[in-house]
Amino acid sequence: MLRMGIALLALSGSSPLLSSTSAMVPTVHIFDEKKWEAEQRQLRKKFAPICKNIVRNRDTLDVIIDDLEISDSDISNAVENLLTGRLGCRQNPALAIALLDRMVAQAPFTLPRAYVAQLAQYSIADDKALPPERWWEIGKILWVRGDPTFPMSDLTDAEKRAFMARDDVWAYLMGEARENWERDLLITDALFDPQSPRHDPVAAVGHVEQYLASSPTVNYEAALYLLNNPELENSEARAFALLRKAAPFVNDARIRYFDIVRPKLASDDPEIRNSTVQALVGLLSYSGSYSGEIAAAARQELVPVFSAYLASSDEATATQASVMLAQFYRDGNRSAETALLPWLGTRLRSSDEMIKSQSLSTLSSLAMAGSSGAQALIDADITRLGGAIDFGMIGEERGFRTSFIGPDDYPPRAMRDGDQGIVSVRLLVSPGGRVVQGVIEHSALPSLGEQVIRVAIRRLRLKFPEHQGRYVWVRIPLVQFRLGACNADDSVTPLQPGAVLVEAECRIEVVQDVPIAIH
Repeated sequence: MLRMGIALLALSGSSPLLSSTSAMVPTVHIFDEKKWEAEQRQLRKKFAPICKNIVRNRDTLDVIIDDLEISDSDISNAVENLLTGRLGCRQNPALAIALLDRMVAQAPFTLPRAYVAQLAQYSIADDKALPPERWWEIGKILWVRGDPTFPMSDLTDAEKRAFMARDDVWAYLMGEARENWERDLLITDALFDPQSPRHDPVAAVGHVEQYLASSPTVNYEAALYLLNNPELENSEARAFALLRKAAPFVNDARIRYFDIVRPKLASDDPEIRNSTVQALVGLLSYSGSYSGEIAAAARQELVPVFSAYLASSDEATATQASVMLAQFYRDGNRSAETALLPWLGTRLRSSDEMIKSQSLSTLSSLAMAGSSGAQALIDADITRLGGAIDFGMIGEERGFRTSFIGPDDYPPRAMRDGDQGIVSVRLLVSPGGRVVQGVIEHSALPSLGEQVIRVAIRRLRLKFPEHQGRYVWVRIPLVQFRLGACNADDSVTPLQPGAVLVEAECRIEVVQDVPIAIH
């Protein structure tokens, strides 16, 4: 080793070696041998006397532990030195482990968990370091303190219950030191368990309400207890609050929640009815095994509610109701159009261009979802205004922008399947300039043509001042969906002249290497 020091290069940072967007920056660490040797001398000067003191008091280790001039950290480091025979300490593994075990035994639940884990690691490395019963004791201590170092699955439920019932263990669990969130689950399990010496379900519910708002399963368990014990104070409201937290994640909780919510729609209290509507709307977005059935049932309950809202004198309320009913129809509830279509038909004849435009937009979405009634209203409005004019091909002078569709609009499934091709569509433009529907004249795949029409309805606004007050059929330039090349040698489909290009980037999986550090 050079006296002047050695420069060590270490690849530092968290960037992968194969990243195309970042580079590895070498960090130079200068090893100063003289400084290192001075530090080692200081450590030997400190720990050699401590180790000798430990050896002298090997039969009365409490003297070392109770010595205020020797910190827990010093004891931990001295134990390490006795195990390895370093820093002036003569190697004595048995004494080292006995000292650490004694320190843990004195304060198993107040001593920093790292020291208990240190003892566990030594006992795992040397299966004769501790007797079996002590080995399991250390494991159970770590278990309740949130460090699953030991295979607690090997313990029976009875053994776990007995350990949890100990006064010192329970005092730690119920104390102020909240080392890990699993501690609250252990407490709740013990309080709910009928065979546990700590069985107290009322206290369990209170603990869940106070500490476990984000744990769906125990929220559901607590809600069930309240529902089955209506004599408890404010049990129904408390159960409802717990079910609301559990419903997005627990199927059975969702069913119970729906069964409780549904009858409240008939309440005479407007606030209760409104909150019930919001709760049922919330059920529409949940996922899970029964979410489809529950969502369908919720929509069935909400259809008459939002149908009634259509008659509201408040424009925002009525419009929002129409949006919800249209969504219900698209989601499969065909009864949602019963009240919606007459309401839209009336507004379609409004002199207010904004109202008419919104109505056409909703009717268009319904027609695309298969509503013959919506299509009939659009056709009737076209006839009422003198029929639709066939304009032919349009360009930028009419407001058509080739940028109306882009790479982000490439259907994800088509990208995954490698689908590409040409699309040709005709669009029906309303008197207000909004695209209300389209017809696929040619498409490599139906999904690509449908995507062009959907995007056009959302984004295109076209101008025909010479045909004011009339519907207009137009053709737009061809749209070409094309996948980019992954490698320089890959070929791509030639661009169709005059077509609007929608090109998706090549999708490849990049495996990131783990950064390597040289020490």
